Amino acid sequence: MTRKFLITAAAITAVNGMAMAQMSQSPTAQQPGQHSTQTPSAQPSGASMQGQGQQQQLTSQEFVKQAAACGQYEVKSAKLIQDKVDDQQVKQHAQRIEQDNQKANDELKQIAKAQNITVSDDMDAKHQRMYDQLKEQDKDQMAQTWKQQQIQAHKDNIELFQRASTQLQDPQLKQFAQKQLPILQQHLTTIQSPDQSAQPAGAKLDQDQKEKMNPPDSPMQPQNR
Repeated sequence: MTRKFLITAAAITAVNGMAMAQMSQSPTAQQPGQHSTQTPSAQPSGASMQGQGQQQQLTSQEFVKQAAACGQYEVKSAKLIQDKVDDQQVKQHAQRIEQDNQKANDELKQIAKAQNITVSDDMDAKHQRMYDQLKEQDKDQMAQTWKQQQIQAHKDNIELFQRASTQLQDPQLKQFAQKQLPILQQHLTTIQSPDQSAQPAGAKLDQDQKEKMNPPDSPMQPQNR
């Protein structure tokens, strides 16, 4: 009797052990309220990062805000340079930048007013710091700092206006951005080339074409003998 009981108990224990092993290996064995620890299905390596590296869509309000703030800085800093700096070439660059940006600022205000977008006459914190930095320096340091600021400011502005020229939905603001891009690029070229005078964009091209047609060291015309 005892022998039969021991055999039966051993058989039951073996069956229970096999059942527990199968449950522990099964992927569906999960207690209520517990989260699965299974590895999620394979995804493309960049799927989890989708959208994180993309720039936010530029709105009309944001474009007007950034363009107006930078435009105010350009005009005020250019006036400061013309008043404080002795270098005539720097003065010419500053005068050209002031005139072009004042015209652009006035046009931007008119377009923004038609769109019920408020344009501030004050610089934002970033451009105010740049302007304050200029005022604290002497005239020699001021000219160099202004050039450095202009290079970075125009690079940033060109990027902003390029985005506006493709992303904006408003046709007037989009056209405004497209029209201003060549002017901004010409300003940047002028500031980066110290030996280039502040002149209209087409003037340098016309001069280069004339020099190619009549090289200085070439004979004007063959003489008949």
